[in-house]
Amino acid sequence: MSYKCPFCERILSTRSSYSQHVSICLKIAEEEDKIVTDMNDMSIEGEEVSNPIEEVYVNLINTLFDFN
Repeated sequence: MSYKCPFCERILSTRSSYSQHVSICLKIAEEEDKIVTDMNDMSIEGEEVSNPIEEVYVNLINTLFDFN
């Protein structure tokens, strides 16, 4: 049996790997929603904005896997 992540296109072969993967994707999705909300609330006229979603991915992966 295979398990498809509801957040991305990844398909996993075991239920335990699916559960672990989905928990990470869920945290990423929640952070993305938070960033989009924060960006919508910000006035960024004339300011250059870096890629905050990429920064969240890197920070979240580093935190989850303790790469720092």
